[in-house]
Amino acid sequence: YLFASAGVLGETNNSVITGALILRGLDAIPVVDVAPDYESYSYKKLDLSNADDKAFFEAALAWDLEVEGKKWADGKLVSFSLLCSTPTLCKY
Repeated sequence: YLFASAGVLGETNNSVITGALILRGLDAIPVVDVAPDYESYSYKKLDLSNADDKAFFEAALAWDLEVEGKKWADGKLVSFSLLCSTPTLCKY
């Protein structure tokens, strides 16, 4: 029910964790609340008709993302069964 491309951007002692989730349903919390640190992150539903949201999403999937001058340093792809016809796109 989830696919995520998450990355660490920046360098030691000056980094952020961010990425994009594709998930089943319209609300990210029921999908991510199994992670003990899910409350450490904020989640925003992306609108791919918005140029900034679309650019963020594409860069997160390509591991080209740069946020606040911090470039992609390392990443992880996470996949669980995605069984929905209308996935929700989120960034965290």
